[in-house]
Amino acid sequence: MNDSLLGPIGEEFDGAEFGDERLAARLVVLASALDEAPAASLAGASKTIAAREAAYRFVENHRVTMAAMMAPHLRQTVKRCSEAGTVYVVSDTSEFTFAGAERGKALGRIHGQQRGFLGHVALAVSADGNRRPLGVLGIDVIVRDEEKKPQRHVLQQKRDPKRESLRWGAMVESSEAHLKRVASIHVMDREADIFELLSDMATGSRRFVIRAGQNRWVMGEGKLFDSLAREPVLLDREVQLSARSKTARTTKGRGHPQRTGRTARLVASCRRVTLRRPKTTDKQHPKSLQTNVVHVYEPSPPDGEPAVQWILLTSEAVDTPAQVASVIDAYRARWLIEEYFKALKTGCAYEVRQLRSIRTLTNTLGLLAVIAWRLLLLRALERQSAQTPANTVLPPLLVEALAARLKHIGEPKPLPHDPTVSDVMRGIARLGGHHKSNGPPGWQLLWRGFQDLLTWGSGFIAGRSGPSYDHS
Repeated sequence: MNDSLLGPIGEEFDGAEFGDERLAARLVVLASALDEAPAASLAGASKTIAAREAAYRFVENHRVTMAAMMAPHLRQTVKRCSEAGTVYVVSDTSEFTFAGAERGKALGRIHGQQRGFLGHVALAVSADGNRRPLGVLGIDVIVRDEEKKPQRHVLQQKRDPKRESLRWGAMVESSEAHLKRVASIHVMDREADIFELLSDMATGSRRFVIRAGQNRWVMGEGKLFDSLAREPVLLDREVQLSARSKTARTTKGRGHPQRTGRTARLVASCRRVTLRRPKTTDKQHPKSLQTNVVHVYEPSPPDGEPAVQWILLTSEAVDTPAQVASVIDAYRARWLIEEYFKALKTGCAYEVRQLRSIRTLTNTLGLLAVIAWRLLLLRALERQSAQTPANTVLPPLLVEALAARLKHIGEPKPLPHDPTVSDVMRGIARLGGHHKSNGPPGWQLLWRGFQDLLTWGSGFIAGRSGPSYDHS
């Protein structure tokens, strides 16, 4: 992994093309300001009246687009993916809602009186066991019409070239075009259980792990879920489950129940099935589709806790316990995108921003999308248990700066001589004011410590690299 994984924010925006060098320079300035205070408004992040006015002019400029803004980050993400080897491409959709009657029809319809848009995101994650977020591979913004569509039967809906479900396949092809020769496995939740998508991915030799959301017909056997009950257990393992509050419903009304964090015993069985094409699917798709299925369930959940049960459709081999475990680990990486949306909405306070137009909101999203990834990366590194050397995520001089900074503030627990990523993240959290008795550090605390390190580190590194003088 390159040594700039936690480098300056400018590295993720440098080289954006707007047809005006002044706009490219303003992007880096504005990104740096928001990087220091992700939850601040554009006005709050700007230090002067002139900078504040320039920030608003930037996000309103017709030459500025989210795609152009994020193009340098996309290039950096692809580079990190190439260095990582095989990666997971985790895709999901979240609703972004914005309060305020004055926005009215400037934004799209969500639910009832809520206004906003859908954001469909593809996040690259390392498949090396660390599940490290590598960057954003794409964001599609879907703004719904104000008027509700008339009632249509299923065939009419599926023939609509503008139907929202096409976003899943479009993001797969877009991600593949960017990654080119990088081996990738697309990971999605139940909303992506679409026969057309599964068929297209199989035809295009795309690798995938998708949670089943529909009890489909299996050729000659009946329903899918029933056919799995007879399979013998191939894998028995313990998995650490994170705590989770009840999640909001998705665009299809699904959500995830609340649970406490715990170590769960999961068992898994698997088999290969032939799914029958639904009657509502166009005949241009094959009559049947062969796919592997992994059934994961918790045989004895604690009292009051919902049992874990995943039925995973996959292109991956499932002949051995190790292969089945690999499929399960791929699906577990999906939770990172939920954390990513939390970083956007909580860490970056995106939904409380008082911007009124789709242009200003999406351009601001282009800025915050990269900062949210950095927040997520810090959180992921802080939770990483593997004893990975610190210089895999921070330049060696910045690690030295952290050691000096901890000594400077009188921290009683210094950085070890050969620190790990875990040691470094604990040190950064302490710079932000974290106390171990308060539980894991939050977004803002981690970010405050990281900004303290960057500020201190710039002077420390300048002093180390500057000319030396003989004072004897």
